[in-house]
Amino acid sequence: MIVISDWLEQCDIEPLRWGMTEDDLIKVSCISQKQIADLKKRKYPYIPIDHVDLHFIDDLNYRGLVEIVVTIFTPDSDTESQCFELGWLGELRCFGEISDRLTQLNVEWVPMRNPYSKALDIRVKGLGILGFDPDGENDQSAELFKIFFVE
Repeated sequence: MIVISDWLEQCDIEPLRWGMTEDDLIKVSCISQKQIADLKKRKYPYIPIDHVDLHFIDDLNYRGLVEIVVTIFTPDSDTESQCFELGWLGELRCFGEISDRLTQLNVEWVPMRNPYSKALDIRVKGLGILGFDPDGENDQSAELFKIFFVE
């Protein structure tokens, strides 16, 4: 099981790696060659595994992993996964809690205002962005809804 909160703590996407191919992915995840062949047949531009989408430079041949998008669901929704687990991100939902945890873990991060939604998001140095719902009561209580890991 790949624990997504570990990626934030370690600033690394192990056991995945940037630039990997579909063959590499089959070796370290729960997706099969048959599933990938089906996605290619349907001309799917990325590989979806549960609530995690893997995007590649060569999007129809799945070569060169460049982005991972994690969609966060509410705690009561069915988010069971065969491959991925949220770790402490499954328990902490709002900007204030997550920013406090990242600070405790000595993860380098900065707040940034999303120019489109006006939500206060978190940029984790060298790894990606945690996107929060702009409809929260205030910035500190805004709930996490997506994580964008980028090369």
